[in-house]
Amino acid sequence: MKTLLYKYLKLAAQPQTFMFCLFGAMFMIPNYPYTIVFFYITLGLFFTFINAREMRDVYLTMLLPVRKKDYVTACLLFILLIEGASFLIGIPFVLLSQRVNLSGNAVGFDASLALYGAGFLMYAVFNGIFLCSFFKTGYKVGSSFVKAVIPMSVLEIILEILPHIPALSFLDGWTAVGPQLIFFLASLAVFVIVNLLALKKSQDLFEAVDL
Repeated sequence: MKTLLYKYLKLAAQPQTFMFCLFGAMFMIPNYPYTIVFFYITLGLFFTFINAREMRDVYLTMLLPVRKKDYVTACLLFILLIEGASFLIGIPFVLLSQRVNLSGNAVGFDASLALYGAGFLMYAVFNGIFLCSFFKTGYKVGSSFVKAVIPMSVLEIILEILPHIPALSFLDGWTAVGPQLIFFLASLAVFVIVNLLALKKSQDLFEAVDL
């Protein structure tokens, strides 16, 4: 598994994929829809999967003594690695944003724990749909991305509206740490469950693919 992941990082991953991980700096922009940062991460993943398809990575890997389900797992681990990096790199910018943007974010989520919870929900939707759609064929990257990014974008709009609802005002600002932590942990739980289910479903679908 480690070797498959390393191969994907060295041979398939596009520079844009890693560059977009730096977009956490956008959390410093005043009055900006910060959830757009998570969209850029998925766009970077799309570029890598396109590159892997053009390199015929799936077919070449299957010529090796590698199980199909291990290849699926390696792809998911790569996705999780990039998404995790986006969160970690964004942390210092979240902290700086709280010191610089004192008036908060008029558009939606402030750079806060709740924002990261929203990110986990967006990634959960994208990963669940994209993986299952892609590994149904092993090569349809474009259509799989569109299928995943449309509902993710709808969710993004809904999430940006939530802090403006009085009953959910705790999602705004940086003072309601307790409620935001609950939202964050619930989102993280959804993220973990969806990815585990998507992994199992994708493995089953890919096993049935005749390469």
